[in-house]
Amino acid sequence: MITAVIDITILLFGQFGGERAQVARFFGRAELLDYEAPLGLFVTSSFRSLAADADVAIHGGEPRYKPFLTAAKKAGCKLALWGCEAAWVKRCHAVLPLFDLIFARDKEAYAALREAGIADVVLPKADAPEAPVEAPPPAPEPVPEPEFEDAPSPLPELEPDDAPPSAEESEPLIDLSNLPALEPLSEDFDLPPDSGYDASQVIQFSPRVHAYGVINRNENIRAASAAGGVFTLLCEECIGRGGVVFGARYNEAFETVHVKADRLPECVPMRGVKYAISETEGIYDQAVSCLRQQKPVLFTGTACQIKRLYACLGGKDHPLLLTADMVCGGAADPAVFAAYLKYVEEKNGAPATAIDMSGKPMGLVHAKARIGSENKTYEVSVNSDPFLRAYRAGLCLKPECYNCPHREEKRGSDLTLGSFPGGRRHIPELYDDKGASLVLAHTQKGRDMMDALAKRSIVREVPPDALTDYNAALVTVPAKHKHRDRFYGDMANMRFDKAVARSIGPAVWGILTAERSILPSWAKIKRIIAKR
Repeated sequence: MITAVIDITILLFGQFGGERAQVARFFGRAELLDYEAPLGLFVTSSFRSLAADADVAIHGGEPRYKPFLTAAKKAGCKLALWGCEAAWVKRCHAVLPLFDLIFARDKEAYAALREAGIADVVLPKADAPEAPVEAPPPAPEPVPEPEFEDAPSPLPELEPDDAPPSAEESEPLIDLSNLPALEPLSEDFDLPPDSGYDASQVIQFSPRVHAYGVINRNENIRAASAAGGVFTLLCEECIGRGGVVFGARYNEAFETVHVKADRLPECVPMRGVKYAISETEGIYDQAVSCLRQQKPVLFTGTACQIKRLYACLGGKDHPLLLTADMVCGGAADPAVFAAYLKYVEEKNGAPATAIDMSGKPMGLVHAKARIGSENKTYEVSVNSDPFLRAYRAGLCLKPECYNCPHREEKRGSDLTLGSFPGGRRHIPELYDDKGASLVLAHTQKGRDMMDALAKRSIVREVPPDALTDYNAALVTVPAKHKHRDRFYGDMANMRFDKAVARSIGPAVWGILTAERSILPSWAKIKRIIAKR
Protein backbone atom coordinates (compact mmCIF):
# COMPACT_ATOMS: atom_id res chain seq x y z
CA MET A 1 0.00 0.00 0.00
CA ILE A 2 1.17 3.54 -0.80
CA THR A 3 0.64 6.21 1.85
CA ALA A 4 1.37 9.90 2.20
CA VAL A 5 5.13 9.74 2.78
CA ILE A 6 8.23 11.73 1.96
CA ASP A 7 11.59 10.94 0.46
CA ILE A 8 10.31 8.77 -2.37
CA THR A 9 10.66 9.27 -6.11
CA ILE A 10 7.42 9.49 -8.10
CA LEU A 11 7.11 9.29 -11.89
CA LEU A 12 4.16 11.24 -13.32
CA PHE A 13 2.83 10.41 -16.78
CA GLY A 14 -0.45 10.69 -18.65
CA GLN A 15 -2.82 13.66 -18.70
CA PHE A 16 -2.52 15.51 -15.40
CA GLY A 17 -3.30 19.12 -16.26
CA GLY A 18 -3.59 21.13 -13.05
CA GLU A 19 -3.57 18.08 -10.75
CA ARG A 20 0.22 17.89 -10.48
CA ALA A 21 0.11 20.43 -7.64
CA GLN A 22 -2.34 18.20 -5.72
CA VAL A 23 0.01 15.24 -6.12
CA ALA A 24 2.92 17.33 -4.83
CA ARG A 25 0.95 18.47 -1.76
CA PHE A 26 -0.32 15.00 -0.97
CA PHE A 27 3.09 13.35 -1.05
CA GLY A 28 5.00 16.07 0.79
CA ARG A 29 8.67 16.30 -0.14
CA ALA A 30 8.62 13.49 -2.66
CA GLU A 31 10.74 13.99 -5.77
CA LEU A 32 8.48 14.23 -8.82
CA LEU A 33 9.77 13.02 -12.19
CA ASP A 34 7.74 14.19 -15.20
CA TYR A 35 7.62 12.09 -18.35
CA GLU A 36 7.48 14.99 -20.80
CA ALA A 37 8.26 13.13 -24.00
CA PRO A 38 5.55 13.04 -26.68
CA LEU A 39 2.50 11.15 -25.51
CA GLY A 40 2.42 8.94 -28.57
CA LEU A 41 1.38 5.90 -26.52
CA PHE A 42 4.50 3.99 -27.56
CA VAL A 43 6.84 3.08 -24.69
CA THR A 44 10.27 4.70 -25.11
CA SER A 45 13.66 3.96 -23.58
CA SER A 46 13.38 7.32 -21.80
CA PHE A 47 10.23 6.17 -20.01
CA ARG A 48 11.76 2.83 -19.03
CA SER A 49 14.79 4.65 -17.59
CA LEU A 50 12.61 6.98 -15.50
CA ALA A 51 10.46 4.06 -14.31
CA ALA A 52 13.60 2.21 -13.19
CA ASP A 53 14.60 5.21 -11.05
CA ALA A 54 11.15 5.74 -9.49
CA ASP A 55 9.53 4.08 -6.50
CA VAL A 56 5.99 4.92 -7.64
CA ALA A 57 4.52 5.69 -11.05
CA ILE A 58 1.31 7.75 -11.05
CA HIS A 59 -0.86 7.69 -14.13
CA GLY A 60 -3.24 10.50 -15.09
CA GLY A 61 -6.22 8.46 -16.16
CA GLU A 62 -6.00 7.91 -19.94
CA PRO A 63 -7.09 4.27 -20.41
CA ARG A 64 -5.12 3.59 -23.59
CA TYR A 65 -1.76 3.88 -21.79
CA LYS A 66 -1.78 0.21 -20.79
CA PRO A 67 1.61 -0.47 -22.45
CA PHE A 68 3.13 2.19 -20.17
CA LEU A 69 1.48 0.62 -17.13
CA THR A 70 2.92 -2.78 -18.02
CA ALA A 71 6.38 -1.28 -18.59
CA ALA A 72 6.29 0.50 -15.22
CA LYS A 73 5.35 -2.75 -13.49
CA LYS A 74 8.22 -4.56 -15.16
CA ALA A 75 10.58 -1.82 -13.93
CA GLY A 76 9.55 -2.55 -10.34
CA CYS A 77 7.38 0.55 -9.82
CA LYS A 78 4.29 0.58 -7.67
CA LEU A 79 1.41 1.94 -9.74
CA ALA A 80 -1.13 4.56 -8.73
CA LEU A 81 -3.99 6.15 -10.66
CA TRP A 82 -4.79 9.78 -9.91
CA GLY A 83 -8.09 11.52 -10.64
CA CYS A 84 -10.14 8.42 -11.47
CA GLU A 85 -13.73 9.22 -12.48
CA ALA A 86 -16.82 7.04 -12.17
CA ALA A 87 -17.17 6.81 -15.96
CA TRP A 88 -13.56 5.65 -16.22
CA VAL A 89 -14.27 2.85 -13.71
CA LYS A 90 -17.20 1.58 -15.74
CA ARG A 91 -15.41 1.34 -19.08
CA CYS A 92 -11.88 0.44 -17.93
CA HIS A 93 -12.42 -2.08 -15.15
CA ALA A 94 -10.09 -4.55 -16.90
CA VAL A 95 -6.97 -2.51 -16.15
CA LEU A 96 -7.92 -1.49 -12.59
CA PRO A 97 -6.17 -4.54 -11.04
CA LEU A 98 -2.86 -3.22 -12.39
CA PHE A 99 -2.90 -0.35 -9.88
CA ASP A 100 -1.67 -0.70 -6.32
CA LEU A 101 -3.60 2.39 -5.20
CA ILE A 102 -6.22 4.61 -6.82
CA PHE A 103 -7.03 8.22 -5.96
CA ALA A 104 -10.69 8.91 -6.71
CA ARG A 105 -11.70 12.33 -8.03
CA ASP A 106 -15.04 12.47 -6.18
CA LYS A 107 -17.35 10.45 -3.93
CA GLU A 108 -19.16 8.92 -6.91
CA ALA A 109 -15.90 7.53 -8.29
CA TYR A 110 -14.88 6.38 -4.80
CA ALA A 111 -18.12 4.41 -4.45
CA ALA A 112 -17.81 2.92 -7.95
CA LEU A 113 -14.27 1.74 -7.22
CA ARG A 114 -15.29 0.09 -3.96
CA GLU A 115 -18.18 -1.63 -5.75
CA ALA A 116 -15.70 -2.89 -8.35
CA GLY A 117 -13.80 -4.62 -5.55
CA ILE A 118 -10.85 -2.20 -5.35
CA ALA A 119 -9.86 -1.97 -1.70
CA ASP A 120 -7.01 0.55 -1.83
CA VAL A 121 -8.89 3.69 -2.79
CA VAL A 122 -8.14 7.20 -1.56
CA LEU A 123 -10.32 10.29 -1.86
CA PRO A 124 -7.81 13.08 -1.10
CA LYS A 125 -10.30 15.65 0.22
CA ALA A 126 -11.20 16.92 3.68
CA ASP A 127 -14.64 15.23 3.64
CA ALA A 128 -13.39 11.93 2.20
CA PRO A 129 -14.49 8.59 3.67
CA GLU A 130 -11.91 6.83 5.78
CA ALA A 131 -9.03 6.04 3.46
CA PRO A 132 -5.67 4.29 3.87
CA VAL A 133 -3.59 7.42 4.42
CA GLU A 134 -1.62 8.46 7.49
CA ALA A 135 -2.99 11.99 7.67
CA PRO A 136 -5.61 13.95 5.75
CA PRO A 137 -3.97 16.23 3.19
CA PRO A 138 -4.75 19.94 2.98
CA ALA A 139 -7.59 21.00 0.72
CA PRO A 140 -6.39 21.48 -2.86
CA GLU A 141 -5.82 25.04 -3.93
CA PRO A 142 -6.98 26.24 -7.33
CA VAL A 143 -4.26 26.22 -9.96
CA PRO A 144 -4.12 29.55 -11.81
CA GLU A 145 -4.77 29.46 -15.53
CA PRO A 146 -1.93 30.66 -17.79
CA GLU A 147 -2.06 34.34 -18.55
CA PHE A 148 -1.93 35.60 -22.12
CA GLU A 149 -1.53 39.14 -23.28
CA ASP A 150 -4.15 40.96 -25.31
CA ALA A 151 -7.03 38.73 -24.20
CA PRO A 152 -10.21 39.86 -26.00
CA SER A 153 -12.82 41.76 -24.04
CA PRO A 154 -16.41 40.41 -23.94
CA LEU A 155 -18.34 41.10 -27.12
CA PRO A 156 -22.08 41.23 -27.85
CA GLU A 157 -23.97 37.95 -27.98
CA LEU A 158 -25.23 36.39 -31.14
CA GLU A 159 -28.81 37.24 -31.91
CA PRO A 160 -31.24 34.57 -30.65
CA ASP A 161 -32.61 32.26 -33.30
CA ASP A 162 -36.05 33.85 -33.13
CA ALA A 163 -34.79 37.43 -33.44
CA PRO A 164 -36.10 39.45 -36.42
CA PRO A 165 -33.61 39.68 -39.27
CA SER A 166 -31.35 42.71 -39.13
CA ALA A 167 -30.50 45.04 -41.95
CA GLU A 168 -26.99 43.58 -42.06
CA GLU A 169 -28.06 39.99 -42.63
CA SER A 170 -27.78 40.35 -46.37
CA GLU A 171 -24.17 41.56 -46.02
CA PRO A 172 -21.42 38.94 -45.70
CA LEU A 173 -19.55 39.34 -42.42
CA ILE A 174 -16.53 37.36 -43.58
CA ASP A 175 -14.02 39.65 -45.27
CA LEU A 176 -13.28 38.05 -48.62
CA SER A 177 -11.10 40.83 -49.98
CA ASN A 178 -7.88 39.42 -48.58
CA LEU A 179 -8.48 35.77 -49.43
CA PRO A 180 -6.36 34.01 -52.06
CA ALA A 181 -7.63 34.06 -55.61
CA LEU A 182 -7.43 30.59 -57.11
CA GLU A 183 -6.86 30.29 -60.84
CA PRO A 184 -6.41 27.17 -62.99
CA LEU A 185 -2.93 26.67 -64.39
CA SER A 186 -2.14 26.01 -68.01
CA GLU A 187 -3.59 22.97 -69.72
CA ASP A 188 -0.16 21.45 -70.36
CA PHE A 189 0.29 20.89 -66.62
CA ASP A 190 0.93 17.17 -66.11
CA LEU A 191 1.03 14.72 -63.23
CA PRO A 192 2.35 11.16 -63.11
CA PRO A 193 -0.26 8.38 -63.44
CA ASP A 194 -1.76 7.04 -60.19
CA SER A 195 -0.36 9.98 -58.22
CA GLY A 196 -3.66 10.60 -56.49
CA TYR A 197 -3.95 14.11 -57.97
CA ASP A 198 -6.04 15.51 -60.80
CA ALA A 199 -3.80 17.28 -63.34
CA SER A 200 -6.75 19.19 -64.80
CA GLN A 201 -7.51 20.95 -61.52
CA VAL A 202 -4.15 22.27 -60.29
CA ILE A 203 -4.46 25.80 -58.90
CA GLN A 204 -2.18 28.58 -57.69
CA PHE A 205 -2.49 31.34 -55.11
CA SER A 206 -2.24 35.04 -55.86
CA PRO A 207 0.47 37.26 -54.29
CA ARG A 208 -2.14 38.65 -51.86
CA VAL A 209 -2.09 35.59 -49.62
CA HIS A 210 -0.27 35.84 -46.26
CA ALA A 211 1.67 32.60 -45.73
CA TYR A 212 4.02 31.51 -42.95
CA GLY A 213 6.30 28.64 -42.07
CA VAL A 214 6.02 27.89 -38.33
CA ILE A 215 7.90 25.75 -35.80
CA ASN A 216 6.83 25.30 -32.17
CA ARG A 217 9.74 26.11 -29.85
CA ASN A 218 8.71 23.22 -27.57
CA GLU A 219 10.52 20.27 -29.15
CA ASN A 220 8.42 17.69 -27.30
CA ILE A 221 5.20 19.11 -28.72
CA ARG A 222 6.72 19.44 -32.15
CA ALA A 223 7.86 15.81 -32.12
CA ALA A 224 4.36 14.66 -31.13
CA SER A 225 2.71 16.69 -33.91
CA ALA A 226 2.21 15.77 -37.54
CA ALA A 227 4.01 18.92 -38.71
CA GLY A 228 5.50 21.79 -36.71
CA GLY A 229 3.15 21.94 -33.71
CA VAL A 230 1.19 25.08 -34.67
CA PHE A 231 -2.15 23.47 -33.72
CA THR A 232 -1.04 23.19 -30.09
CA LEU A 233 0.03 26.85 -30.12
CA LEU A 234 -3.46 27.83 -31.24
CA CYS A 235 -5.02 25.67 -28.50
CA GLU A 236 -2.81 27.27 -25.83
CA GLU A 237 -3.79 30.74 -27.00
CA CYS A 238 -7.52 30.01 -27.14
CA ILE A 239 -7.79 28.15 -23.82
CA GLY A 240 -5.52 30.72 -22.17
CA ARG A 241 -8.16 33.30 -23.06
CA GLY A 242 -10.86 31.24 -21.38
CA GLY A 243 -12.06 29.62 -24.60
CA VAL A 244 -12.75 26.15 -25.97
CA VAL A 245 -11.30 24.12 -28.84
CA PHE A 246 -13.16 21.89 -31.28
CA GLY A 247 -11.18 19.29 -33.19
CA ALA A 248 -10.96 15.65 -34.28
CA ARG A 249 -9.67 12.76 -32.18
CA TYR A 250 -10.09 8.99 -31.91
CA ASN A 251 -12.72 7.55 -29.56
CA GLU A 252 -12.29 4.27 -27.66
CA ALA A 253 -13.06 2.27 -30.82
CA PHE A 254 -10.57 4.38 -32.84
CA GLU A 255 -13.34 6.01 -34.82
CA THR A 256 -12.66 9.65 -35.71
CA VAL A 257 -15.00 12.04 -33.91
CA HIS A 258 -15.19 15.79 -33.40
CA VAL A 259 -15.15 16.83 -29.73
CA LYS A 260 -14.96 19.92 -27.54
CA ALA A 261 -12.00 20.58 -25.20
CA ASP A 262 -11.77 23.25 -22.53
CA ARG A 263 -8.47 22.05 -20.97
CA LEU A 264 -5.12 21.74 -22.69
CA PRO A 265 -4.66 18.01 -21.88
CA GLU A 266 -7.93 17.33 -23.71
CA CYS A 267 -6.40 18.85 -26.86
CA VAL A 268 -3.48 16.38 -26.94
CA PRO A 269 -5.45 13.58 -28.70
CA MET A 270 -6.43 16.09 -31.40
CA ARG A 271 -2.83 16.32 -32.59
CA GLY A 272 -1.70 14.38 -35.62
CA VAL A 273 -3.39 13.43 -38.87
CA LYS A 274 -6.82 11.78 -38.78
CA TYR A 275 -7.41 10.46 -42.29
CA ALA A 276 -10.99 9.22 -41.88
CA ILE A 277 -13.77 11.83 -41.94
CA SER A 278 -14.86 12.71 -38.41
CA GLU A 279 -18.35 12.30 -36.95
CA THR A 280 -19.72 15.80 -36.18
CA GLU A 281 -23.21 15.09 -34.86
CA GLY A 282 -24.21 17.91 -32.50
CA ILE A 283 -20.79 19.56 -32.63
CA TYR A 284 -21.85 22.67 -34.54
CA ASP A 285 -24.65 23.35 -32.05
CA GLN A 286 -22.11 23.09 -29.23
CA ALA A 287 -19.83 25.63 -30.94
CA VAL A 288 -22.70 28.08 -31.47
CA SER A 289 -23.75 27.63 -27.82
CA CYS A 290 -20.24 28.49 -26.62
CA LEU A 291 -20.24 31.65 -28.71
CA ARG A 292 -23.58 32.68 -27.22
CA GLN A 293 -21.98 32.26 -23.79
CA GLN A 294 -19.23 34.68 -24.85
CA LYS A 295 -16.51 32.02 -24.89
CA PRO A 296 -13.72 32.30 -27.47
CA VAL A 297 -13.93 29.34 -29.84
CA LEU A 298 -11.20 27.73 -31.96
CA PHE A 299 -12.86 25.40 -34.48
CA THR A 300 -10.58 23.19 -36.56
CA GLY A 301 -11.56 20.76 -39.27
CA THR A 302 -11.76 20.28 -43.01
CA ALA A 303 -12.83 23.14 -45.26
CA CYS A 304 -16.28 21.59 -45.73
CA GLN A 305 -16.75 21.30 -41.95
CA ILE A 306 -15.80 24.97 -41.50
CA LYS A 307 -18.38 25.87 -44.15
CA ARG A 308 -21.08 23.93 -42.27
CA LEU A 309 -20.23 25.79 -39.06
CA TYR A 310 -20.69 29.16 -40.75
CA ALA A 311 -23.99 27.89 -42.17
CA CYS A 312 -25.13 27.21 -38.58
CA LEU A 313 -24.23 30.83 -37.80
CA GLY A 314 -26.51 32.03 -40.58
CA GLY A 315 -23.59 32.69 -42.90
CA LYS A 316 -22.07 35.15 -40.44
CA ASP A 317 -18.74 35.43 -38.72
CA HIS A 318 -18.43 36.06 -34.98
CA PRO A 319 -15.74 38.16 -33.25
CA LEU A 320 -14.92 35.39 -30.77
CA LEU A 321 -14.67 32.65 -33.41
CA LEU A 322 -11.39 31.60 -35.00
CA THR A 323 -11.61 28.90 -37.68
CA ALA A 324 -8.74 26.84 -39.06
CA ASP A 325 -9.19 24.36 -41.89
CA MET A 326 -6.63 21.70 -42.63
CA VAL A 327 -4.89 21.23 -45.95
CA CYS A 328 -6.90 18.23 -47.03
CA GLY A 329 -6.03 15.52 -49.52
CA GLY A 330 -9.56 14.17 -49.14
CA ALA A 331 -11.39 12.41 -46.32
CA ALA A 332 -11.00 8.64 -46.16
CA ASP A 333 -14.03 6.41 -45.85
CA PRO A 334 -14.29 5.33 -42.16
CA ALA A 335 -15.25 1.81 -43.30
CA VAL A 336 -11.93 1.47 -45.14
CA PHE A 337 -9.96 2.70 -42.14
CA ALA A 338 -11.82 0.21 -39.93
CA ALA A 339 -10.90 -2.62 -42.32
CA TYR A 340 -7.27 -1.51 -42.25
CA LEU A 341 -7.27 -1.40 -38.44
CA LYS A 342 -8.69 -4.93 -38.31
CA TYR A 343 -5.90 -6.08 -40.64
CA VAL A 344 -3.23 -4.52 -38.38
CA GLU A 345 -4.77 -5.98 -35.23
CA GLU A 346 -4.59 -9.42 -36.81
CA LYS A 347 -0.90 -8.87 -37.56
CA ASN A 348 -0.30 -7.67 -33.97
CA GLY A 349 -2.36 -10.49 -32.53
CA ALA A 350 -4.14 -8.09 -30.16
CA PRO A 351 -6.50 -5.09 -30.22
CA ALA A 352 -4.98 -1.70 -30.96
CA THR A 353 -4.09 0.56 -28.03
CA ALA A 354 -2.53 3.47 -29.94
CA ILE A 355 -2.43 4.91 -33.46
CA ASP A 356 0.06 7.33 -34.98
CA MET A 357 -0.26 7.59 -38.76
CA SER A 358 2.43 10.25 -39.13
CA GLY A 359 5.03 8.90 -36.71
CA LYS A 360 8.37 10.63 -37.03
CA PRO A 361 10.49 9.36 -34.11
CA MET A 362 13.42 9.07 -36.55
CA GLY A 363 12.54 12.14 -38.61
CA LEU A 364 10.31 12.84 -41.57
CA VAL A 365 12.51 10.94 -43.99
CA HIS A 366 11.93 7.76 -41.98
CA ALA A 367 8.30 8.47 -40.99
CA LYS A 368 6.25 5.39 -40.22
CA ALA A 369 2.65 4.45 -39.64
CA ARG A 370 2.58 2.99 -36.12
CA ILE A 371 -0.22 1.08 -34.43
CA GLY A 372 0.51 -0.31 -30.99
CA SER A 373 -1.03 -3.24 -29.18
CA GLU A 374 -0.29 -4.43 -25.66
CA ASN A 375 2.83 -6.42 -26.53
CA LYS A 376 3.59 -5.51 -30.14
CA THR A 377 3.78 -2.47 -32.40
CA TYR A 378 3.05 -2.43 -36.13
CA GLU A 379 5.57 -0.10 -37.78
CA VAL A 380 5.66 0.34 -41.56
CA SER A 381 7.12 3.12 -43.68
CA VAL A 382 4.51 5.64 -44.85
CA ASN A 383 5.59 4.77 -48.40
CA SER A 384 4.73 1.09 -47.91
CA ASP A 385 1.76 1.11 -45.52
CA PRO A 386 -1.26 -0.23 -47.45
CA PHE A 387 -3.77 2.27 -46.07
CA LEU A 388 -1.60 5.30 -46.82
CA ARG A 389 -0.89 3.97 -50.32
CA ALA A 390 -4.64 3.51 -50.90
CA TYR A 391 -5.37 6.97 -49.54
CA ARG A 392 -2.78 8.77 -51.65
CA ALA A 393 -3.77 6.90 -54.78
CA GLY A 394 -7.40 7.99 -54.43
CA LEU A 395 -8.77 4.50 -53.74
CA CYS A 396 -10.68 5.14 -50.53
CA LEU A 397 -11.90 8.75 -50.34
CA LYS A 398 -15.50 9.78 -49.77
CA PRO A 399 -17.20 10.31 -53.17
CA GLU A 400 -17.73 14.03 -52.64
CA CYS A 401 -13.99 14.59 -52.14
CA TYR A 402 -13.24 13.91 -55.79
CA ASN A 403 -15.24 17.02 -56.73
CA CYS A 404 -14.29 19.17 -53.74
CA PRO A 405 -15.23 22.83 -54.44
CA HIS A 406 -13.12 24.28 -51.64
CA ARG A 407 -9.92 24.55 -53.68
CA GLU A 408 -11.62 26.48 -56.46
CA GLU A 409 -13.33 29.14 -54.37
CA LYS A 410 -12.11 31.57 -51.71
CA ARG A 411 -11.75 29.82 -48.36
CA GLY A 412 -14.05 31.04 -45.60
CA SER A 413 -11.70 30.14 -42.73
CA ASP A 414 -9.38 32.47 -40.86
CA LEU A 415 -6.39 30.12 -41.15
CA THR A 416 -5.35 27.11 -43.20
CA LEU A 417 -2.92 24.67 -41.54
CA GLY A 418 -0.76 22.09 -43.25
CA SER A 419 2.67 20.52 -43.38
CA PHE A 420 5.72 22.33 -44.77
CA PRO A 421 7.73 19.64 -46.55
CA GLY A 422 9.10 22.08 -49.12
CA GLY A 423 10.73 24.40 -46.60
CA ARG A 424 14.17 23.03 -47.33
CA ARG A 425 14.19 24.75 -50.69
CA HIS A 426 13.05 28.30 -49.85
CA ILE A 427 13.45 28.62 -46.07
CA PRO A 428 16.17 26.11 -45.10
CA GLU A 429 16.30 27.23 -41.46
CA LEU A 430 12.83 25.70 -41.01
CA TYR A 431 13.85 22.33 -42.39
CA ASP A 432 15.64 19.98 -40.03
CA ASP A 433 13.68 16.76 -40.70
CA LYS A 434 11.60 17.24 -37.52
CA GLY A 435 8.59 18.87 -39.16
CA ALA A 436 7.33 22.39 -39.78
CA SER A 437 3.87 23.83 -40.35
CA LEU A 438 2.60 25.87 -43.27
CA VAL A 439 -0.02 28.45 -42.25
CA LEU A 440 -2.12 30.61 -44.57
CA ALA A 441 -3.85 33.60 -42.95
CA HIS A 442 -6.95 34.61 -44.89
CA THR A 443 -8.43 37.27 -42.60
CA GLN A 444 -7.25 39.99 -40.25
CA LYS A 445 -8.19 37.75 -37.31
CA GLY A 446 -5.92 35.08 -38.72
CA ARG A 447 -3.02 37.51 -39.14
CA ASP A 448 -3.53 38.87 -35.61
CA MET A 449 -3.40 35.33 -34.25
CA MET A 450 -0.14 34.66 -36.06
CA ASP A 451 1.31 37.80 -34.43
CA ALA A 452 0.21 36.45 -31.03
CA LEU A 453 1.95 33.09 -31.64
CA ALA A 454 5.27 34.65 -32.64
CA LYS A 455 6.55 34.74 -29.03
CA ARG A 456 6.31 30.95 -28.64
CA SER A 457 7.33 29.86 -32.11
CA ILE A 458 9.71 30.43 -34.98
CA VAL A 459 7.78 32.13 -37.78
CA ARG A 460 8.99 32.93 -41.28
CA GLU A 461 6.98 34.49 -44.08
CA VAL A 462 6.62 32.29 -47.14
CA PRO A 463 6.93 33.80 -50.65
CA PRO A 464 3.39 33.57 -52.11
CA ASP A 465 4.70 32.76 -55.59
CA ALA A 466 6.37 29.64 -54.18
CA LEU A 467 3.31 28.20 -52.41
CA THR A 468 2.81 25.56 -55.07
CA ASP A 469 6.14 24.03 -54.02
CA TYR A 470 5.07 23.34 -50.46
CA ASN A 471 2.11 20.99 -50.22
CA ALA A 472 0.56 18.98 -53.05
CA ALA A 473 -2.86 18.76 -51.37
CA LEU A 474 -2.94 22.56 -51.09
CA VAL A 475 -3.06 23.09 -54.84
CA THR A 476 -4.63 19.95 -56.29
CA VAL A 477 -7.89 18.03 -56.10
CA PRO A 478 -7.78 14.27 -55.33
CA ALA A 479 -8.32 12.11 -58.41
CA LYS A 480 -10.60 9.08 -58.23
CA HIS A 481 -8.61 5.93 -58.93
CA LYS A 482 -9.85 3.89 -61.88
CA HIS A 483 -9.91 0.71 -59.74
CA ARG A 484 -11.75 2.22 -56.74
CA ASP A 485 -14.92 0.15 -57.24
CA ARG A 486 -12.91 -3.04 -57.67
CA PHE A 487 -10.95 -2.25 -54.52
CA TYR A 488 -14.14 -2.05 -52.46
CA GLY A 489 -15.21 -5.42 -53.79
CA ASP A 490 -11.81 -6.96 -53.09
CA MET A 491 -11.66 -5.49 -49.59
CA ALA A 492 -14.64 -7.59 -48.55
CA ASN A 493 -13.11 -10.82 -49.85
CA MET A 494 -9.38 -10.66 -49.27
CA ARG A 495 -6.77 -9.35 -46.86
CA PHE A 496 -6.56 -5.57 -46.83
CA ASP A 497 -2.99 -5.25 -48.11
CA LYS A 498 -3.68 -7.70 -50.94
CA ALA A 499 -6.76 -5.74 -52.00
CA VAL A 500 -4.65 -2.57 -52.17
CA ALA A 501 -1.83 -4.28 -54.08
CA ARG A 502 -4.29 -5.70 -56.63
CA SER A 503 -5.45 -2.19 -57.48
CA ILE A 504 -2.23 -0.16 -57.43
CA GLY A 505 0.54 -2.75 -57.42
CA PRO A 506 2.73 -4.12 -54.60
CA ALA A 507 4.46 -1.71 -52.24
CA VAL A 508 7.93 -2.38 -53.64
CA TRP A 509 6.68 -1.50 -57.11
CA GLY A 510 5.24 1.75 -55.77
CA ILE A 511 8.60 2.71 -54.27
CA LEU A 512 10.77 1.81 -57.24
CA THR A 513 8.74 3.16 -60.17
CA ALA A 514 8.17 6.79 -61.03
CA GLU A 515 4.60 6.12 -62.17
CA ARG A 516 3.42 4.80 -58.80
CA SER A 517 5.91 6.33 -56.40
CA ILE A 518 4.51 7.72 -53.14
CA LEU A 519 7.00 10.58 -52.89
CA PRO A 520 6.97 13.42 -50.37
CA SER A 521 4.59 16.18 -51.50
CA TRP A 522 7.36 18.70 -52.17
CA ALA A 523 9.09 16.31 -54.57
CA LYS A 524 5.87 15.72 -56.49
CA ILE A 525 5.12 19.40 -56.79
CA LYS A 526 8.72 20.13 -57.77
CA ARG A 527 8.33 17.69 -60.64
CA ILE A 528 5.01 19.29 -61.58
CA ILE A 529 6.45 22.79 -61.63
CA ALA A 530 9.38 21.66 -63.75
CA LYS A 531 6.92 20.62 -66.48
CA ARG A 532 5.04 23.93 -66.58
